[in-house]
Amino acid sequence: MLTQFSCRKPFEPTLNSPQTGYLVVEGFINLKGVTSIKLNRTKKLEEQVVYKPELKAKVQIVGENSTIYEVKEKTDGLYESETLDLPAQKYHLKIKTADGKEYESKLIEGKPTPLIDSVSWKREQNGVEIKVNSHDDQNKTKYYKWTYDEVWEIHANVLANLKYVKSNIPGTNITYIGVARRTPEEIKQVYNCWQYGSSNQILLGSSAKLSKDIISSPINFIPNDNVRLAVLYSINVKQTALDLAGYNFYLNLKNNTETNGSIFDHQPSETTGNIVCVSDTGEQAIGYVGVATIQEKRIFIEPMFNSNYKFPCNTDILKIFSNQDTLAKYAPNYQPIDYDSPSLQSYIIVDSRCADCTFWGDNKRPPFWPN
Repeated sequence: MLTQFSCRKPFEPTLNSPQTGYLVVEGFINLKGVTSIKLNRTKKLEEQVVYKPELKAKVQIVGENSTIYEVKEKTDGLYESETLDLPAQKYHLKIKTADGKEYESKLIEGKPTPLIDSVSWKREQNGVEIKVNSHDDQNKTKYYKWTYDEVWEIHANVLANLKYVKSNIPGTNITYIGVARRTPEEIKQVYNCWQYGSSNQILLGSSAKLSKDIISSPINFIPNDNVRLAVLYSINVKQTALDLAGYNFYLNLKNNTETNGSIFDHQPSETTGNIVCVSDTGEQAIGYVGVATIQEKRIFIEPMFNSNYKFPCNTDILKIFSNQDTLAKYAPNYQPIDYDSPSLQSYIIVDSRCADCTFWGDNKRPPFWPN
């Protein structure tokens, strides 16, 4: 037995990939709006880095009549065009990386995406299921892809009615710490915040086997004990029409990346797409750039499940007097929330994570958020 186990060696597969990794292209050419393209590189299994963005690339949308629309780098690895209204014709994407290699997607006819009929939600026993519903009267779409962005309001565990006020004693380097009452607006700044999320799965649907192009598909599930349902939740669903080749690409990618590794799963297969390296035919690229319009619909879900949700923090309440040594000791990690005795200048303080929502989210109100 000892001999058998001592002969085992870790398996290290030999993969013939470039030193920088394969170029991965994510996105669609949006016929009516902003085209967003993400460029990054695959990484080796032993690499610790999570994301390898492709920087300083030149990205262009090119029509079959050779009309060019620039897609410029906005942030690391994210390239965006201006708001476009592209005329009806075939389009493809051209990419030139900083090292001089050139890539192109296949020339594809633009495909209109039908409007989203509704985004609905239903309370189940364990939480809320969200569905997207759509149809195409002309029976031409057949294949759908969805993504979503979500945002939800959060509240601090307690109201912080007071704040620290720091000032320098004139003529010295000594900082004086005091306590003052917050204005109503200042209270909101630490009590009302927002968290953000987005789809992390490949969401696909097909009506190809149905007599009518009508589709309804679950896209998200929120458990009952999740903070998303505590105050107010919003989801914005984006729908894109796919052609059959695009649908098969994403279905293959989904099967390769989202299965759990059981013997009943689909066997892994090669995922390439419609991107080729024209300057080096021996180098592979990964991605599928479709051409379509994108439809969006946003809904809000009112709070009804977790109005008493509390963030994990030290809930112990402390009472302190207003002297410099005490304030200097507690100010880094505790917030004053109210007076214990105004006449004696003593305060009630709590863990800052309980009283300041910016530990958990962003206190800038989204422009579409209701007042």
